[in-house]
Amino acid sequence: KFEPIINQEIIFQLEEWLYGPYPSNVSSLHSYWQSVYHYQDVSPQHDDTLGTVASSLARLAARHLTNSAVHCAVSAGKVLEVTSYLHNDNYKGTLIKFSTQIKGREEAVTLETWFRPQNNFTVIHNIGPAQRLKSMVVSSEYDQKEQFSRNLLRALGVFSEPSLSLQVISGTEAHNLTFLWVDPTGNLADVTEAFVDETASISNVKPVLKTPLLPGVWYLKMVFNNRVIAQTDFLISPLQFTAGFPISQQQAKFQHSGSSQAYRARDSPLKDLLEPPDSSQLSRSNANSKRFGKDLLQWIDTLVLRFYTVVESCVVSQTVLDLCQSLQLEPCSSTVWSSQAPDPKSTITSINKTTGQLNRW
Repeated sequence: KFEPIINQEIIFQLEEWLYGPYPSNVSSLHSYWQSVYHYQDVSPQHDDTLGTVASSLARLAARHLTNSAVHCAVSAGKVLEVTSYLHNDNYKGTLIKFSTQIKGREEAVTLETWFRPQNNFTVIHNIGPAQRLKSMVVSSEYDQKEQFSRNLLRALGVFSEPSLSLQVISGTEAHNLTFLWVDPTGNLADVTEAFVDETASISNVKPVLKTPLLPGVWYLKMVFNNRVIAQTDFLISPLQFTAGFPISQQQAKFQHSGSSQAYRARDSPLKDLLEPPDSSQLSRSNANSKRFGKDLLQWIDTLVLRFYTVVESCVVSQTVLDLCQSLQLEPCSSTVWSSQAPDPKSTITSINKTTGQLNRW
C-alpha cells in the first residue's frame, strides 16, 4: 500500500519500473493534490470543524482581496472544495475553493485561495532538550504508523481530540519532558509526559481533555527541570455549524462554554509555573460563549486570522480575470499550485488497445 500524501517518490519508482521514465517536460511531476472536502460529497458526514475553518478562511480571502484593491468589494459565498497541496513530499498548504459575489457583477465568480498554517512555536530558554527541538505542532488524527498527522490544516474544534507532534534532532542525552496544556482562561487543563532518547525522532503526546473544549487560543508549554523552556499555541475554533447546519443560539451557548467537568490537572503543583488565571479572561470567555450570528462569525474570523496566512488567490474561470477595475487575478489553470493546475501524471486519457494499459501522454 503506497500513499502519495505520505511519500510520492516510491510511486514514481514503481511507475517508472512498470512504464519507463517520465518525459523531462511533464508539469506538476513532484506536486500532489488530495481532496479533503467537496460540496457534492455524500460521505463522510459533514465535518463541522473543517466546515467552520474553511468558511472562515474563505471570508478572510475575500476580505484580503477587497483590501488589496480600490473600490472593490468581494464577498465570500459557499465553500466548494478543500484540497491539501504537497510538493516534493512536503505539505505546502491547503487550498480553499469558494464562490464569491463581486460588487457590480451579477454572476458569481469562483476563486481558489492558498492558505498556510502559521507555526507559532517558540523556544524560551535554549537549554537541554530545547536545543534539539525541530517542531511542536498540535493537530489531530495522528497516524502512529506513519508518524504523521492527517489533519494537515490543523482544524481543531470543541469536539476534537488534539495531540502534540514533537520532532527532535539527534543529541547526546536522553530527556524526560513534561507538557502543560493551558486553556484560553489560563487554567491548567492537563499535564502529559514524554521521553526522548538520543536519536532523532517524532513523538506523539495526547492529553486527556473532556469535551466540549473551551474555544479560543490554547497554549502548550514544555517543561524541563521545573522550567518552561518552549511553547506553542493552537486554536480550538468555535463552531459555525452543527451537523452541517448553521448552529443555533442555544447550541452555541452549550458548545462554546467548555466542559462542565473539572480539569484533571486542576490541583497539579505545576500550575505554579503559570501566570495566575486572570478573572478578565474568564469574563471574556463567558461573554464569547453567548456570541451568535454575525457576532459569532466575527469571533471565529478573528481567531482564524491569527493562525493562517494567505499565500495567493486565483480565478477558476478562464474568462473572468478582472474581478474589479483594480483587481486582476491569474487563472487557476496557469498556476503551479492550484488544484486546477495541469497534472498530466494524474490525468486518465485513453486505453491502449494493444497493451491494455493507460495511455499516459
